[in-house]
Amino acid sequence: MLQDFGPYNRAFHFSIIELSRMNRLSRLIRKLWDALDIYRTVYFRDPVNRERIHAEHQEVIDALKVRDAQALIRAQSNHGEHAVQALTTRVVQRKVTVGGVSPHSD
Repeated sequence: MLQDFGPYNRAFHFSIIELSRMNRLSRLIRKLWDALDIYRTVYFRDPVNRERIHAEHQEVIDALKVRDAQALIRAQSNHGEHAVQALTTRVVQRKVTVGGVSPHSD
């Protein structure tokens, strides 16, 4: 199940990106996307995140259906911010628990 999530998630996002018909931008995003695969794998492991992703994707779909650009921007922005927050928290927790390092030290 989890191994299937990544390709579906990628297809979801790239089907939206390709609507822009901005081929250069699409190629750039693909390169960035590929570089961040490891972080998505970590993010997908948490069932709470997977539920959140499903709800956030539905918000994106709803905004697309009614052609509400502002709602789409808001939904995409929230979706990205939640992922960054969850991963940042995960990295800080891991740094503290595995390395015994304070999150405020360099």
